[in-house]
Amino acid sequence: MTSIIAIDLDNTLANSEYRFRREALKNGIRVTDEDEDRYDFYKGIGLDKNTLDSLFRTAWSNPESIPAMTPTLRYITQKLKKLGYTIWVITANHLNTPAELKNWLANNGIAYDEFMQVADPIDKAGLADILIEDYGEVAKKQAELGKIAILIKWSYNKDVANMANKNIKIAKDWNEIFEYLLELSESNQSKSLAKVR
Repeated sequence: MTSIIAIDLDNTLANSEYRFRREALKNGIRVTDEDEDRYDFYKGIGLDKNTLDSLFRTAWSNPESIPAMTPTLRYITQKLKKLGYTIWVITANHLNTPAELKNWLANNGIAYDEFMQVADPIDKAGLADILIEDYGEVAKKQAELGKIAILIKWSYNKDVANMANKNIKIAKDWNEIFEYLLELSESNQSKSLAKVR
């Protein structure tokens, strides 16, 4: 049985937060972890959505400057493919063209099978068996649909990070994500073997 993993791009594969904070600082806006206490944190520090989008657009204007979440991400995604997972990269980032985003994936050696852009972040929920995400509301929706969500812990999703359950797994980094997916793969293989016997 092949499981499909949908992996979000911003702040899950790509550390766009790093570039966003640098761009904000260049514009005289200092953003800290304490400021980002929820996903719509920008409202609390006096930014509007257009300014936020503009800062992210500027951050993504030079994709080479956006690092992967970890230097080993290329190897992790390759190992997941070898374990039999199908990988979809899915994003609600419409500040860049698909070609620009796919170029970032290629330059960082990210192994994947499909690339998708959705209209709204919540649209990512339910599309795959497993969703790796940074947005708490999307992870909650995935879990409500009876599917697995792996939430990468950030300061802005701590409210959901405290709600871990059988369908929402919390991970501090990609090493934890890989370990969980490896265990899940081994468990599924054991179940498949038991059915054959």
